Amino acid sequence: MKKDAAKDPPRPQDPPTRDAPKFNADQVAQLLDKCEPQRQVATAQSINDTATLGAAVGAPGAQLSQSEIDALRARISSCWSPPPGIDANSRLYVVLRVLFKADGSMVQAPSVVEGTASPLGPALAESAKRALLLCQPFTMLRPEHYDQWKDLELKFDPHELLGG
Repeated sequence: MKKDAAKDPPRPQDPPTRDAPKFNADQVAQLLDKCEPQRQVATAQSINDTATLGAAVGAPGAQLSQSEIDALRARISSCWSPPPGIDANSRLYVVLRVLFKADGSMVQAPSVVEGTASPLGPALAESAKRALLLCQPFTMLRPEHYDQWKDLELKFDPHELLGG
């Protein structure tokens, strides 16, 4: 039994074949940016990877004094306004990397290093950045200890800063 040709659905036509473009390494090389990548370090030869105030980067034993740390903490607390929904009982935090100039002002806006995953996290980070921008220059940091405080990671913890 033969199928009736009229009842067969029409076959789609094959698309016209095109020759694939030839690979030309010279054209690819012309498209690539031939500039050497450059990395610039704002103030330091190495990055301070610890998330504490006054961690030693230079000589062993060289770190910020407790009075400098306390003065810095008090200054930041006085400039910081927690966002709505965050109080002393909040279990959130954000760590910001701050690069300083020798005069105690910031080289650039602070950047977020880590923080608690929370819907309130971005608001906490923005309020912490705003506090640091408002507080500068941080004149309680002694110029003779600049190597220890030129690159800091500062932890904003509402529980600690608001006395929870």
